[in-house]
Amino acid sequence: MSAARARSRDGGEGARAPGRRRLALALLSLLLPLAAAAQRLPFNVFDAEDGLTGTQIWDVREDRRGLLWIAGTWGFSSFDGARFSTLSVREGLPSPNARVVLEDREGRLWLGTNAGVARFDGRTVVAFAQPEAPRQTVWAAAEDF
Repeated sequence: MSAARARSRDGGEGARAPGRRRLALALLSLLLPLAAAAQRLPFNVFDAEDGLTGTQIWDVREDRRGLLWIAGTWGFSSFDGARFSTLSVREGLPSPNARVVLEDREGRLWLGTNAGVARFDGRTVVAFAQPEAPRQTVWAAAEDF
């Protein structure tokens, strides 16, 4: 039996195509409203008036307590979902230019800046800057296990 005869017995490819088109259109009509709804997700924009240290952001991390830590132009901001708190030179950072945040296994934060690294235990900032080093910008951090 030839391929042409086999197609004609079961209605041929042309007979199935309208059904496939209808199914595709039905699925598309169901998915389009979902895609459109995804475009309407609410989000908030925060800036210095809200307590953010700056609008140039280099790193964002969530710690084990659920605080969001933001490394920005003028220090580190933590956000608890309602308000911002700030760590900067006044609190002991070696530089106001924050670059990276890392939380270690003990829950301490390691804060990379343009002038070295600092550690924050939740109360105290300890800076590990070395003034004799000409360039100390910390762009990345990782914990060795």
